[in-house]
Amino acid sequence: MSSDLQIGLSGILTAQRSMLVTSHNISNANTKGYTKQSSVLAARNPTITTAGTLGQGVELVKIIRHKDDYLNSRLRDISSSIGSASIKSQYLKELETVFNETSDSSLNNALSSFFKGINDLSQYPEDMSIRSTFLENANTLTDTFRRIVSELDQ
Repeated sequence: MSSDLQIGLSGILTAQRSMLVTSHNISNANTKGYTKQSSVLAARNPTITTAGTLGQGVELVKIIRHKDDYLNSRLRDISSSIGSASIKSQYLKELETVFNETSDSSLNNALSSFFKGINDLSQYPEDMSIRSTFLENANTLTDTFRRIVSELDQ
């Protein structure tokens, strides 16, 4: 085949491949996660003769995907953060159940009763009923700590 026809054929075949890339872009335009592609064309290496340099046509060098590295990096970071936040949320809900601050047997209530008992005992150290109440409050606080530790160990 003559070099003129060979150069023309390379142009037609390269244009056909580029049209395939364009068709691929059009057919995937609404596909989630798809990124546009482009053909990179370049002149074939010329032939050097005594008369001069003869071109050899064109070729498809590569197909590149258009993407934004910064956006992809941010998307990965945000996805990771969302996953981490979801796990933290799950553990915090479990802790909220363990500490059960809305019930009468909450840690807050046990601590408040204990410190109220200390205050009452400091004002009336000789009163046996206050001493007894203080000891009950101390036992309740201890039981609350044991319950929490037991539930956290599960």
